[in-house]
Amino acid sequence: MTQQQEFVAKFNRDWDAGCETFTLTTSGTTGAPKPWILERNAIAWSAESTRMAWLSDFALHQYCFLPTWKTGGFMQLVRSKVWEAPIEVFEPQSNPLLQVSPKGGVASFTPMQLGAILQDSKSTLHLNQLDAVLIGGQALSPELTHQLREHCPNPRFIVTFGSTETASHFAGKIISVGKQSKPVLLETDVYTITPGTEIRINPFTSQLEVKNPTTQNQWLTTNDLVELTGPSSFRWIGRKDLVINSGGVKILIEPLESQISILTGWPLGSFYVFGKSDSILGEKVVLHTLHAVDMDQLDFWFSSLPSYHQPKEVQQVNRIPLTETGKIQRNKPEP
Repeated sequence: MTQQQEFVAKFNRDWDAGCETFTLTTSGTTGAPKPWILERNAIAWSAESTRMAWLSDFALHQYCFLPTWKTGGFMQLVRSKVWEAPIEVFEPQSNPLLQVSPKGGVASFTPMQLGAILQDSKSTLHLNQLDAVLIGGQALSPELTHQLREHCPNPRFIVTFGSTETASHFAGKIISVGKQSKPVLLETDVYTITPGTEIRINPFTSQLEVKNPTTQNQWLTTNDLVELTGPSSFRWIGRKDLVINSGGVKILIEPLESQISILTGWPLGSFYVFGKSDSILGEKVVLHTLHAVDMDQLDFWFSSLPSYHQPKEVQQVNRIPLTETGKIQRNKPEP
């Protein structure tokens, strides 16, 4: 049996036996992965909250193409139990729709998988046959958002926001409503929380805090910096633990990467920036990329960035280490 098959079999046994706790590991993007215990009642609530937020008007047949031992795939298994709905589980791969043709239903993908799917015309047609798609694991670039809207008008696409500590997502934003929905105004940079969730900003650290049954109804402080746009919505700014202090200027890494993606046309995940010790600046911005480096072209592109945000070193690399769900392993150097 594959790891995917073994995990699914164990999960089914444990759930049907009434197990009250389940253990996952965090993604390990900014440090060593660590175990996190999730309570049955909390993850069951999360599954139902997802249905109420975005999927109440769809058939709930699921297709799972994610590693089931990670949060995204694991929560699909939980939803199948809570929703009492069928699920088809496949081996994780970069383009899972090469040989799979869904007939409606709901699926979850990472942006990296969606990028690979859209490079193949047959797979794109298969993606367009779904009713709804949950997107998580990493940021979704403006270019990929545009491609999904242009080539796949049928599904409702929802970009989710959450973490292992909150039993998957607790907020999301709809970037394409799909053909079955009434027209709505899409504010694509604003996330709305799921029913039963509360949010606030920590007044001392400006970090997002969240409370719902997955946090035992206690306030959980995340590493995310946000701007509240209402009592149940927010605009994401960046992560508090991904900051470069260059010349006294605090630079949020992920928003800078989004700017670089727009300027260069490089997909997110095909490059990344980090801080490197510098005798004058304290830290300087360094860029590693899979793409060929033309310094004159890069200087032109980056001239629109503030001075301290401009990469001071650029290096082409053969591979960027990623987690199983497509996130950059920022604590792990390239081989």
